[in-house]
Formats: sequence, structure tokens, C-alpha cells
Amino acid sequence: MSKLEKYLKASKNIVLKPDKNNIEEKILQRISNIKEDDKKLLDDKFFEYLKKSNSRIYLTIEKILNNPGKFIFIFLLIIGILIIFSFFVKKVVNKISDQKE
Repeated sequence: MSKLEKYLKASKNIVLKPDKNNIEEKILQRISNIKEDDKKLLDDKFFEYLKKSNSRIYLTIEKILNNPGKFIFIFLLIIGILIIFSFFVKKVVNKISDQKE
């Protein structure tokens, strides 16, 4: 069980850039001190876990879950900017329509 825990702990720090190359080989290259016998422990489920945990969507969701206040602030700031922008656009449209009349 300690070998499995060691690989899971190491997998948390692995970040792979998407590429056309074989991702399994990249993972094996990034994990240091792996023996040939231990490579047998790294089955398809382990590689699927690493692929999922290194996807951009998963990493973004993790950032949001770990920092909800920051993302709520950014979301509210964007909403506020859009409201102010729409207010100015409405004012400009009203001035143009008043000038036409």
C-alpha cells in the first residue's frame, strides 16, 4: 500500500503539457526513481486518473473550489463592468435617438 500512496502523492505534483506524444511515456519520465517492477502497478486506471487530474477543466474547477472568494469577486467585478458599459451604451443610444427626432 505504501507504493500506491507514494505514486498518488507523486501524481499530485505532475503537470503535463498536452502534446501529440504518448502521454503514458511522459508520465513515466516525470515520475523519478521508478523501477521496472513498479511500472506494472501503473495500470490504465492510474493513467486515466492522471489524465483527468491534469486536464485544464479539472485544474480550473480545483482553483475555483480552493479560492471561491477570489472568483466570486472577479465574477461580480465583471458583472459590474458589464452593467456600467450597458448603461453608457443605453445613454448613447438615447442621445442618438433624441437627435434624430
